[in-house]
Amino acid sequence: MDPNLRSVMSVEMPRVLFWNCSHGMVAKVDYIHHYLTALKPEIFFISEAEINKDRNYSCLSFQGYDLQVSKTVSCGKARLAAFIKVDSNFNRVSELENGLSEVMVFENKNLRVCGLYRPFKNLNGHTSGVAFDLLLKNLEILVKDNKDLIIGGDMNVNWLTKHPLLPKLSCWMENCGLLQMVTSNTCSQFVSKTDGIKLVESCIDLVFVKMPKKAETQPSAASDHSIIAFDLCQARKALQTVKKVVCDWRNYSKERAITCYLELGPTCNGSTARRLDDINNKLITVLNKVAPKRTV
Repeated sequence: MDPNLRSVMSVEMPRVLFWNCSHGMVAKVDYIHHYLTALKPEIFFISEAEINKDRNYSCLSFQGYDLQVSKTVSCGKARLAAFIKVDSNFNRVSELENGLSEVMVFENKNLRVCGLYRPFKNLNGHTSGVAFDLLLKNLEILVKDNKDLIIGGDMNVNWLTKHPLLPKLSCWMENCGLLQMVTSNTCSQFVSKTDGIKLVESCIDLVFVKMPKKAETQPSAASDHSIIAFDLCQARKALQTVKKVVCDWRNYSKERAITCYLELGPTCNGSTARRLDDINNKLITVLNKVAPKRTV
């Protein structure tokens, strides 16, 4: 069972782990116990946990750790859980969790740690776009003070391809002044294609931080997702920043853009060049309203 895990990931430093266990925690209980024993994490976030809140899971009781689950319930189950050391100086901050997204938040005096899971299939009646907006809105709350920050988990947004939600995720990251630390594939799946079964790899387990931190990635024998680990005691480095002007698309909608354009009145009469110039000026005016410039 992952015999090289201890040697690959040293246990000297307190660390936080993020892992999509795939298809439920109960079936992976032996692996979870192994990871807790070998890596001794301060907090171990597990997505696709599939925990029924009305059921007693005695098999998930491990000495030295307390099991907590997310507020959100999809089809009667919490899909995000976390093991936290019983003597940890981290405390759960439930008021920062909106209950509409799979998010769990812990913090101590200096550091806030958030585990998350964005399901591949959207439940509770939300479309993919609405569910993603709810998640980002919840996460924006976490960056509004001076605490150091780690936000990690399975986003189901491939960081290394042109995923349709990637521009919105990148915009959120940039507006919040965060860095994404995972740059290699973290998920390997065999997928049925028209030309046969293919191995598809993706970088969907992501970790966003305020300050750069050492990250380690280790494939897991129990899941198609790797375990992502971050040291908590690594010396902070001064983060060099630059100011940049960007268009803020967070409140954009096609309907609002059309309304703003129509409010400017009909296109002027005259030559083709004059009409094109009028249209161009109106489009710039509309853009400044629906996606105003913002310094980040």
